[in-house]
Amino acid sequence: MNNDSRFLFRYVVVSDTHVRPSVIDDSSPWPVNARANARARYAVELINRAAPAFVLHLGDVVHPLPSLSSYEDAISEAKEILAGLDAPLHVIPGNHDIGDKPMPGLPAAPVDAESIEKFRANFGEDWQAFEHGGCRFVLLNVELLNSGLEREQVQKAWLEAELARPFAGRTFVFTHYPTHILAPDEPSNYDNLDEPARSWLMGLIAQANVSAVFSGHVHNFFHNRVGGTDFYVLPSTSFVRQDYAEFFRQAPAAELGRDDAAKLGFLVIDVFEDAVVVHTARTLGLELEARGAAAGSTAEHRAMRQIPPVGWRGNRLGVNLRHDWAEVVKLPFNGPMDEFLRKEARNDYTLFNLVDFGVRKVRVPLRDFDDPSYRERLELLCELGIEITAFQFGIPGEATLSLVERHAAQIATFEIIAPWQERHALLAAIAARRATLPIRLALACITSSADGDTVGSQFAHYVSYGFSESRWEEIADFSRTSDAAGLIDAFVFTVPVREGVIGAVERLGRRARELGIGVNVNVRLASEIPSEVIDDDALIAARVAEAVIAACAWRDQDLFIDTFNSLDRGYFPRTGLCDRLLNPTPAGEVYRNLGLVLQDDDIGIGAAGAGDTLALEAAGEKLILVGAPGRQGLPSSSGWLLLGDGCHCIDVPEGHAGPLLACRREWLETRAPMMLPRGLASS
Repeated sequence: MNNDSRFLFRYVVVSDTHVRPSVIDDSSPWPVNARANARARYAVELINRAAPAFVLHLGDVVHPLPSLSSYEDAISEAKEILAGLDAPLHVIPGNHDIGDKPMPGLPAAPVDAESIEKFRANFGEDWQAFEHGGCRFVLLNVELLNSGLEREQVQKAWLEAELARPFAGRTFVFTHYPTHILAPDEPSNYDNLDEPARSWLMGLIAQANVSAVFSGHVHNFFHNRVGGTDFYVLPSTSFVRQDYAEFFRQAPAAELGRDDAAKLGFLVIDVFEDAVVVHTARTLGLELEARGAAAGSTAEHRAMRQIPPVGWRGNRLGVNLRHDWAEVVKLPFNGPMDEFLRKEARNDYTLFNLVDFGVRKVRVPLRDFDDPSYRERLELLCELGIEITAFQFGIPGEATLSLVERHAAQIATFEIIAPWQERHALLAAIAARRATLPIRLALACITSSADGDTVGSQFAHYVSYGFSESRWEEIADFSRTSDAAGLIDAFVFTVPVREGVIGAVERLGRRARELGIGVNVNVRLASEIPSEVIDDDALIAARVAEAVIAACAWRDQDLFIDTFNSLDRGYFPRTGLCDRLLNPTPAGEVYRNLGLVLQDDDIGIGAAGAGDTLALEAAGEKLILVGAPGRQGLPSSSGWLLLGDGCHCIDVPEGHAGPLLACRREWLETRAPMMLPRGLASS
């Protein structure tokens, strides 16, 4: 997106609220369904905070099927809840609202004319099109497709005419059932649109150059790109479809994965003149009762999660994607939905988190570009505005350099990791091809326990990358006396886990500017001992907060936190920004919330003060980062962050943000008294 691109408008897409009746509801055996109404109220309030021009609901407004006696009561409840929206609402029907698609072997009765009329009486037309801000919005009743009902042909004729109509702006399409969840040619299953309607609709979408298609039904997030069209499948606000808990090699969340609350939410779409930016908005399973008060079990300072502001460009701190972030999983055949086939789906929750956290830089092995499944996803990351650093171990040969050259449009930095003694051979290998590689080249050395001092028989089996700060003069001499200055754009340094981030990055940056070279920084979260577990949430959150601030303060350096997803088995275990269920850890919440507070502003950093505090300034606002002692003998220089005159704060160990005056007064007074701005104590 062009930084000068003019903002046009914002809208919100929400799905699968599954509102239940006010009376006893026997339509689901799952306890979490009883929380759907309060979760929908919270979602409505959070949507209002986003201030959209309008809201689109993709169906399954209610949970009871039209044939049940509780259906009308649930409809009344849903209309009361959705009436709380400040913006106009457009609704299309889901299978719980009008009946399942006409496919043998499904658990509920198929759509019929009577259920459609019930929906229309309550929510208006079951399909429609409207224009706003130079864009066209096409809302469909896809349960009708393949049904053989008379109304199916009426909708098909209408849609063909609508999409054939010349239209100069963007077109967005909205459905309940997705056309597909993995590939357009996948077999029919409970979660996609069946043939022949699928190919017919996909053909119309391609011919009309539709910008994006948004669908619900699956209660999990997916993002595919076919041609020039983005296909989004939305999360739910009520519960997660627990059959997809098979994505994770970890015990499921509550109710066998159905109450995996961190995966609940909706999408916020910002439309600019030259771009469409999609934000995820987690609701975290938080609830509001009818009176509008936060549920009693919800911490007050968590009452409302921050929504990205218009124009938010994300977080400058990069992340390492060590895990398989594009894995396709074969799900077990297990009803009630797909009892008779082995459905395939890609686990897109790493992508979901990258979008939610506002990640702008990722680091992956160069070999990912040689894998078709990764390559397609890497191209998608680039389209989403995420810069890619691709690394390679060893002196690159002809095949490696050709691979880099072919994907130069997607690779922002090519990082070469090599033994330091081979540095001159490395320069010789890349010298002839440097002119054809119009990307940034970074050099890192391999570091291992073989390089360190041994004590008796102690041996740690340590392997990593990046120069230590103690080797600065060695790097400076090499840069001055060789051809590296004309070939290498940056050198990669590592900040060990027992070293403060801000001080190290400041020193490296100052020295690099004096010498005229670039610096990349690997911020380790792991120990140098492969069996030592680094899992102190407050400590990791504090370190991530420092790294976020450093990445904003010194923009001529690329910083990467290692790692994005937690490692809780194998070697060098440490907590990352996401846990093994791919839900945010406290450090992940800090990464996101602090990035939203700073909003890519210029950061001024003052000296550390009493009580292990650090003074900052961003966009004229005063901030104070306050220390809290970490376990494991590791330094921690951040606990809470306050913005301005106490109007906002971030709980760094827990990762939540909210108004300062909503936070517990006694917490501030007993644990961080130095943070209270003058005159606030009596407020």
